[in-house]
Amino acid sequence: MNRSSRQETYQVILLLSATLLCLGLAAYLRFVTNTNVYNYLAWDFFLAWVPVILSGTIKFMYRRLAAASISKLATGVVFIAWVFFLPNSAYLFTEILHTFRYFDPQPPSIKFWFDPVFWYSLSVTFTAAVIGLLLSALSLYQVHSLIVRFIARVYSGAAIVCIVLLSSIGVYIGRFIRWNSWDVLNKPLAIMKDLLAESSRADSLMPEFVLLMFGIQLFSYVFYCVLRTGESANA
Repeated sequence: MNRSSRQETYQVILLLSATLLCLGLAAYLRFVTNTNVYNYLAWDFFLAWVPVILSGTIKFMYRRLAAASISKLATGVVFIAWVFFLPNSAYLFTEILHTFRYFDPQPPSIKFWFDPVFWYSLSVTFTAAVIGLLLSALSLYQVHSLIVRFIARVYSGAAIVCIVLLSSIGVYIGRFIRWNSWDVLNKPLAIMKDLLAESSRADSLMPEFVLLMFGIQLFSYVFYCVLRTGESANA
């Protein structure tokens, strides 16, 4: 195992540990509040890890099965699946809104920020957001490292920018239009219809939200790349 692979293995272990800790804190919140708060988070985390699993699969197929012609078709299928599932990682960033769903902004007595449950809740959603962005960055990095072997670096960078833009649109579709990644297979026309209707509305949040998510994801990825480059330089 080379140094890059060891780095990614350590990062996966760290992110997996953070995921389990976040889910543990969410379970604690359900216990102390006697509610089902953040009960959905386990499923969202699972979906957020799918892109990393797929990008890792693409790397494995490229390295171990490069000689087989059928592997190119299989790799292409996995790559397309990866593009569709990638938004699920950054989607965790939007979970921050749930922190404020459970608290009255103007309560009659104690302010919500004096409630310890609020800070536990914020810790859960903030941690989930950071993990989601890191999972997205890690997955993008794995795929980018393969793309750059086939096309010029500048074009591979442009490809990643396009993928991040598609991911940002996907996050919007998931959060506001409420379609899932697998719905692309059985309801593509319905998704396109809803997306066109949403983008044509005068008061649509879509342009600003997509631009915001694009900036957040791209910054996270560039920051991750800088860290990886710094680690390699110090090796």
